[in-house]
Amino acid sequence: MWNYEYRDLIKPKMTRNRKSLFIDKDFQHKYIYIALIGTLTSGLIGYIPLFYFINQNYDIFIELSYLNAPNIVNNLLNEKIWMNSLMLVSMLGQVIFIYIFMLKLTAKIVGPLKILKNHLKLLNRGLWNVPPIRIRKSDEFQDIIDSYNYFLQSFREDLKQDLDKLKNVKIDRSHITDYKNWQDFVNSRKQQLGELDSKSFVVVSDAANRDSRHVS
Repeated sequence: MWNYEYRDLIKPKMTRNRKSLFIDKDFQHKYIYIALIGTLTSGLIGYIPLFYFINQNYDIFIELSYLNAPNIVNNLLNEKIWMNSLMLVSMLGQVIFIYIFMLKLTAKIVGPLKILKNHLKLLNRGLWNVPPIRIRKSDEFQDIIDSYNYFLQSFREDLKQDLDKLKNVKIDRSHITDYKNWQDFVNSRKQQLGELDSKSFVVVSDAANRDSRHVS
């Protein structure tokens, strides 16, 4: 019934070591682009007037130097080029910094949510023996993940208690349908808790069917 290999599903996505910062590209690119647009807009608002006035002042100084000190014209021209290059490099550096910063920030946000989503998918399939979620200390939502792990452990303990109660239920084997349903239910609970693999479950179910036919 519960024939899923959860170890293969959780290994690449539920460990705390993530090599790539791109976890959910669509989500991350969306907010990175918003941050970049805001940075470029504010940068242009500040840099365009600065660029204009600096170049205007240098043009005035260069014009005056042609009349009064021609020997410093080349120095002023080189200085003007360096100032313009410095402003362009500074703005480009801000864009790169914001991109890297937002990439790391969104990875810290998306990473735990992505892991939690994958974990819930496995629980929805009935695999309650999955290991607890582990995320990096630098990730966001530490409290939420800790609360979720506590819930998972508590619910698993409740399942184990229910399974122990089911095992103690006495079913008359002469009631074929009731006995088979009870055994299938117990085995499904065992497999959910990792106490019975899918192959063993099939073997036990086949044995129950043989016992049922023998009784009949």
